[in-house]
Amino acid sequence: MEYKRVSYVFSDEQMNLIHQSITTIKETIEPTRVSIMPKDRMRIMKMGDGSHPFTEHSLKHANRNPEFMPGFSTVEEFQMDWDLALQFKDIKNALSLLKQDVDNTYMAAAADAFANAREYYHSAQRAAANNEPGAQTIVDDLKPRWEKRFENEEDNEEQNPAETSPAISDSTAGDQS
Repeated sequence: MEYKRVSYVFSDEQMNLIHQSITTIKETIEPTRVSIMPKDRMRIMKMGDGSHPFTEHSLKHANRNPEFMPGFSTVEEFQMDWDLALQFKDIKNALSLLKQDVDNTYMAAAADAFANAREYYHSAQRAAANNEPGAQTIVDDLKPRWEKRFENEEDNEEQNPAETSPAISDSTAGDQS
């Protein structure tokens, strides 16, 4: 698995803009927000790709022949529900792509940070073995946190840095992807 290393930090202004943008989206959709309990999510009728054309064609028929609408609904309500569903489908698709980008970049940045943490721990262990002042204090502080990762893990792909330490690959300086 290859990924591009991340070498970037958002400014406070950029982070504020990101949070303001998320708040704007939340405030904009607030009038339409619906809360559905987990048990109800299992029971609610869901629209898949096959249901989409059926619903669209039903609305066309309802607009041409409104006399067949049930008494508890109107063509206007049907149209509003359909329009909102299409709008939310568009929003959902855009957010799904954004979430995938956010998840991937978080994973890459966190992996880079964790690789650096492992290398630092390994370096501190070597320094402690050479009686460097302060190194043993660092090892003593980090060791329980490292060892906790391996409790109850039989087949962990991660190697304990006390045993071996893979080199960190070079990062591209200034890479902002």
